[in-house]
Amino acid sequence: MTAPEQPRPGPRLLITGGSGFIGGRLLARAAPDWPIAATYWSQSCAAENVAWYPLDVRDAAATDACLRAARPEVVIHAAYRKDEPKAVIARGTEHVVAAAARVGARVLLISTDQVFDGGRGGYREEDEARPVAAYGRAKLVAERAVLAAGGLVVRTSLVYATRPPDPAHRALLVEPLARGETPTLFTDEYRSPTDVDDLADALLELAAMRPEAWAALPLGGVLHVAGPERLDRYTFSLRLAPHLGIPSERLSAGTLAASGLIRPADCSLDTGRARALLRTRLRPTSEVLGGD
Repeated sequence: MTAPEQPRPGPRLLITGGSGFIGGRLLARAAPDWPIAATYWSQSCAAENVAWYPLDVRDAAATDACLRAARPEVVIHAAYRKDEPKAVIARGTEHVVAAAARVGARVLLISTDQVFDGGRGGYREEDEARPVAAYGRAKLVAERAVLAAGGLVVRTSLVYATRPPDPAHRALLVEPLARGETPTLFTDEYRSPTDVDDLADALLELAAMRPEAWAALPLGGVLHVAGPERLDRYTFSLRLAPHLGIPSERLSAGTLAASGLIRPADCSLDTGRARALLRTRLRPTSEVLGGD
């Protein structure tokens, strides 16, 4: 009698930015027997069974040394800094891709809905990327480097958490309210809010796939992985507020059009391909947070 086939262990994984918001959730959600290493910028976090490496991806030689030491099969590239988009996001990703090629590793890049200009929303993977801000432009450079090397680009949108709050909504809602300010949220700015645990599970599922599964993805390896709802920032914040201990009446509604800010208005994503491909469910905020 033939013995049943044993589950294939996850590939040796390196998570850049493992001490960050998404990186930390990846470490928390990964199976305990998965061989994982992670990098950090200034301080590692308390994750068991993880080999930690300090890394500044702006340094090509240091990036090369890190990957030679970790010897990953797959790199989930989660490290980024919005205040240095060219140096960290664009050139840093190029350094990671080059170093990964030298050790035979595949790269999965976490990218953003902000590679689109926000003119209409409902963006599919094949739609033209036309970023309007420095962050989106840097991510598009990073995407092209990863795709040219046969890697995978996962675009996501407005990743959130409640316990503790994600860094973006802590800065946008929690901290201003603590200072006595009234945050203004736009009713004409649309995204596809994504629960961080759903995203982490989807990324780990993709990382565990064999190389031929990546190669079979359309458009050279681009996938939109985000929540299924198109929500404006004000409505989303009303749903999030009770989970952050914020009275909804302390939030103010405004419009991006009247703000004078230059950023994409509707970056909502079509996630049909991801929902058909993945076992991981990408849940709506109404299920994660409640609300209509």
